[in-house]
Amino acid sequence: MADKKSGVRFTIQFTQGDPLHEHVADILSRQGRRKAKFIVDAVLFYEQNNGHPVPTAARIDTKTIKRVVARLLAEKGVVAPPPSGNTSTLNVAEPEEMMFDSAAAELDPAQIDAIAGAIQAFRRK
Repeated sequence: MADKKSGVRFTIQFTQGDPLHEHVADILSRQGRRKAKFIVDAVLFYEQNNGHPVPTAARIDTKTIKRVVARLLAEKGVVAPPPSGNTSTLNVAEPEEMMFDSAAAELDPAQIDAIAGAIQAFRRK
């Protein structure tokens, strides 16, 4: 095969009739003149994650989120623990449900400390 004229220019053809290929072609078509940036970001993300797919998100209701956040903040001494079953002290909008990565359910202590520190910083302002 002959050497390429340019090492940064590529031509790609997707398989017509393959739903996955057609879906990706549609996504790229919507990128307009930002296709190269989109592809670079996607390839680097894929490479950094060793080719593993992004974990699927789990649906969690806001009441559960409020309860968990209140408990974690109370454990760290950032806020007083709410009365049993009462999360009304948290001013959080209440959409019907929110999407969260299933991995977010298990925060390590460093992450909890970071969240608590950020909340304290906001309170100081």
